[in-house]
Amino acid sequence: MKKLTFLVALFLMTALYAQAQTKMSATELLERYRKGERYFQNIDLRDADLRGVDLAGANLKEANLKGAGYNAEQLKGTSGKPITK
Repeated sequence: MKKLTFLVALFLMTALYAQAQTKMSATELLERYRKGERYFQNIDLRDADLRGVDLAGANLKEANLKGAGYNAEQLKGTSGKPITK
């Protein structure tokens, strides 16, 4: 019973976490970055085309980059650990 309760709690936490991410387009990200914003923690950038974009100094902790167009070199100057798989 404890194991089932734990699994249900884990499922609910995962569902709530997934809903907590804010969807953002590459265009909006770049506009906000150009204005000086660097805090992009927990945003949803799935399938965004970020190829060739310099994101140095950006905090991408828990940002969802699944399916986004980018290369590993672009993440070298960023902080936090994005979700990539």
